[in-house]
Amino acid sequence: MTLGALPPPPGRGAFERNPQQFVPIPPNARRERLELIERIRALAEEVEDSPFNSLTMGSGRLGIVTTGVAHAYVLDALDDLGLTGKASVLKLGIPFPLARGLVSA
Repeated sequence: MTLGALPPPPGRGAFERNPQQFVPIPPNARRERLELIERIRALAEEVEDSPFNSLTMGSGRLGIVTTGVAHAYVLDALDDLGLTGKASVLKLGIPFPLARGLVSA
């Protein structure tokens, strides 16, 4: 087996020193918290329409909110109790921030 010549090594990496980004002292933490709150607010709008959420409407007034593997356990429990189709089950693919519009539906 014959391989071609090796490519030249890439140039040196660069690191830009920015202590405000990585050091959580109070002045930096306050600014970072405001940015985090804004990011969560923007994400909350996207979570409502996420394809990872699923809602199965039931005929009764009972509603169950699940996430992760608990969704499968809830479906099994409803089947064992004979309540399949009688309770609405909301599976949240992204549990935080909470999709308030879906939960209230």
